[in-house]
Amino acid sequence: MAALTIQDVSRRSGLSEPTLRYYEEVGLIGPVARDASSGHRRYREEDVDTLQVLACLRGMDVGIEDMRITCARRRRCGMPGSTAMPTQKPKQTCGCGT
Repeated sequence: MAALTIQDVSRRSGLSEPTLRYYEEVGLIGPVARDASSGHRRYREEDVDTLQVLACLRGMDVGIEDMRITCARRRRCGMPGSTAMPTQKPKQTCGCGT
């Protein structure tokens, strides 16, 4: 699996590079891996999934704290983009369907 640059992720998620850095800083995503030689962020596909949901929530004027709640729910039910490993398929969907 290829690691994605912040520019790649910005294009795919529709979020600006400063917003991606901020979401990592406040703990909505990450920690994001860093390239050993350059220190540049290297995102995973799972990060993009989460960021697309966050972009949708942002588009609906959802605040940071409510985004945190949504991310926590996604992790609990093992939705794509979460770090949880589900033991079975989720019975419902979380996020905004992106």
